[in-house]
Parts: sequence; structure tokens; C-alpha cells
Amino acid sequence: MKRTGLIVLGIMLAAANISGCASVAKEVVKQVLQDQEGEDEAKEEDKKSREDSEKEEKDVKLPAQDSDKSGADGALGSEGSKPESQTQDFDSFIKNELEPRLGTAKNSQFSYGFERRNYAGTNDFFAAPITALLDSGIVSTYRRDLNKDGRDELLVIYIEGSKLSGDGKNHFLMGVYGDSGNGITEWGRLGFDECFSGHNGEEYLFGLKDVGNRQLIYTGGSSHVWSWADGSNPQIHLYQFENNQIKEIYQVSTVGSDNSWMPQWRSELQGFGFELLDNSWGETQLAGESGFEVLAYGECYTKDQGNGQTNSQQQYWIDNGLVVGGIYGPDTQMVMQMNRTMQPYAGGSSSVSSGGEGNVYSGQAAASGQAAFPGQAASGQAAVLGNGDYILPNSSTIYLTRADLAGLSQEQLRLARNEIYARHGRKFKTKEIQDYFNSKSWYTGTIESNAFKDEYLNSYEKENIKLIQSLEK
Repeated sequence: MKRTGLIVLGIMLAAANISGCASVAKEVVKQVLQDQEGEDEAKEEDKKSREDSEKEEKDVKLPAQDSDKSGADGALGSEGSKPESQTQDFDSFIKNELEPRLGTAKNSQFSYGFERRNYAGTNDFFAAPITALLDSGIVSTYRRDLNKDGRDELLVIYIEGSKLSGDGKNHFLMGVYGDSGNGITEWGRLGFDECFSGHNGEEYLFGLKDVGNRQLIYTGGSSHVWSWADGSNPQIHLYQFENNQIKEIYQVSTVGSDNSWMPQWRSELQGFGFELLDNSWGETQLAGESGFEVLAYGECYTKDQGNGQTNSQQQYWIDNGLVVGGIYGPDTQMVMQMNRTMQPYAGGSSSVSSGGEGNVYSGQAAASGQAAFPGQAASGQAAVLGNGDYILPNSSTIYLTRADLAGLSQEQLRLARNEIYARHGRKFKTKEIQDYFNSKSWYTGTIESNAFKDEYLNSYEKENIKLIQSLEK
């Protein structure tokens, strides 16, 4: 009871005694005590309510906890159960140091053409891709406990674009940062030093493989040539975090036009804890791998913009060839689709779409021993033969044209349109369509047709659906 209440009570008691009404005094005391107790309870409830409200507001402001390891949460990463002070330190470091210095990636989708180059000392020429003019910037950041000591490291994936890199080349990189007690410092930098220039197709992937008491950093990439020759130069590197350093523990690379390297590389990687149960695995395709997380992916491939009529294949590419590509972070359909396949292997092929058109052309060149020439066949027909068991492997990552769909039958158009929905796990009411997608290793139907929402589709998919519908009769 507060002092003011006692004072009032004393006055009332005095008045009651003066008047000689002791019984009345008792009732007055009782009523005052009840009123005062009720007031105190109300105040206590109000105080508790305010404290609860303040706690809720604070809870709302905390970074969201992400229990799905494969679903990285963009620029903030996943916090797990790490100390709040470390989270705030990383947040401040990203905002105040990294973003001003590295920028944020702007052009995740890009394209560039070909230019004429002469062989030294001759009049013969070939079509050479022009270097992509990319901006510099951070693609994504992650917090991951690489050595499982209870403290996160900060992984920053970023582009040093040709516009500002200093050497006129694009660099696709990952920096690893941490705090050993003297502030946040960079503990290692790794990645690819020359990207999206000089080749018809390129693929790059950053990932993490969970093995025992550590997480291995995986980088895989390759560049391909198929418009005037045939060849590729795949490479794979493994790193582990140890004693506040990033150490390379495995690296392989080769140059050639076949896959003779795969059995040996596969055996060697299995020695580090990889499974690679899918026979179609590649340096950037590890579908079905358990405990694997794709962090970022970049690709480009050649797209034919002409009608295939020319007297010179090299001139044809200069006039009509276009290299299109993209850099994909954790919130993109490309990376989310890749991570959906990273689960305990259940049998069958689970390859994902990745530069499909380019891979088709490369395979044609290898088979014929000649320069791949997509204009010789309808683009749609080439797509039907594409990788990953898709009709249109890239319908979720590029804007298709009528040329891409040329040669497809009405039934193929219908399936290609529904393939876009099927990638997101939509079920179908029509039995024949449902049976068709049930036969595909990549398909997992999880969303009833009446529960599917258009917001699940990205801008490429929405426009491509409209285009396909315009060709269906």
C-alpha cells in the first residue's frame, strides 16, 4: 500500500473515532483497503502488460530464425542460435564496411554478343564472345558455423565486375570473415578469377557440404566452347576452415571435350565424404547430394537469334549469336530448385536445369566433330533433346522467344507450359498430365491445383506462359 493511501486512511479513522462510530470506522478501513488493493492489482497488471508489449516489440525486431538450412535468407543469412552480439557485429560490418566497399549486385541478368577476331598472321577469323560488363557488388551473405565450434563465420559472395575490377575481367568470389577477439577480419578469399568472357558458356557454383564435425566449402566451375570448336575446362576445389584460416584440401582441373575425368574425380570426392550417387553428376550439378547446400550459382550460354541461313558459320555467330546469363543468389528460383534436390538420395536421376541449351549444343558438336550450329535445327527441337529431362530447361530463367518454341507440337507446347507449374510442385487435375510429370525424376507434387498461386511464379515464368499460350490452338 502506498503512503498516500495510509494518509487518507488515517484521516478517515480519526474522523470516525471523533464521531464515536467505531463500527463505521472498521467498514471504512475495510473498503479503503479493498479499493487500494484493487488499484495496486490494476497497476501491476498494467505494468506487466506494458512489459509484455515491450518484449513483443523487441522480439519482432530480432532477425527471423530460419530452421531450413537450405533456405538461406538473403543479405542477412541464417542466425541459428548464435549470440545476439555476434549477429549485430556482422550486421554492422556488412552495412558499414562491406556494402560501401563492395556495393550490392545490380545486374543479375545480363547478355552480350560476339566480335570478329583474326587468327595471328592470317585473314581467317572467328567469333569471340565480348566480355560481359558487370557491376561489382554483394550477391548474398550467410552465417555458417564452418568448424562447428558454436560460433558463426560470415560468408560473403560477391562480384568484382569488369567495370571496376581494374583488369577488365569479371571475378566471382567468396570471402570468409570472422572475429577471433580483435574485430572482424577476412580469413580467406576464394572463387573464380575470370568469368563470363571468352567462352560461349560458363557455369560456377558455391556450396557447402556437411561432413562430420566440419562443413567443406565446395567451388565448381567450367567454361565451354561450342560455336567454333568443342571443349571445356572443368574445375573443382574443396576448402576447410581451420585455425582461423581457409585451407584448400583438394583441387582438380582439366581441358577436353569428353567426360573421361569424371570417374576418377568422383572417387576422389567420395573420399572426402561426398556421395555423388547420381551418375549424371558434374562440377556444378550435384543433385541428390545429402548435406549439401548451394549458396550461389552463375551461368551463361549461347542463344541463337537468327534463322540459320548463312554462308559462314563464324559470321553467323557474329551477326546472330547472343550470350545470355545470370547470377543467382539464395532467393532465386534457380538456387531454390537446386537446393530442393539436395536431399537423401532416393534413386533415379535428379539432374537440375543448368545452361541447358548450351549443353545441348556442346553435345552436338562433340558428336559431329563440327562447330555446333543450332540454326540447323529448330530451337524447340533442340530444347526437347535438352538436359535434365525438361522440354524447356530454361523457361524459369530467361524470356523465351517464338524461335525457342518453333518445332514443338501442340502436345509439347501444352506440356512445356505445365512444366513451368510442375517445377514448383503443382499437382494436376488431368490424369495424363499428372502421369507425365510423375514419370519425371525432378518432379515432386506437393501443392493441390486449387491451392497454387500465381505469386509462386517469377516474371520469366509468367511471360513464358503467356507466350506459350499464344501459340497453343
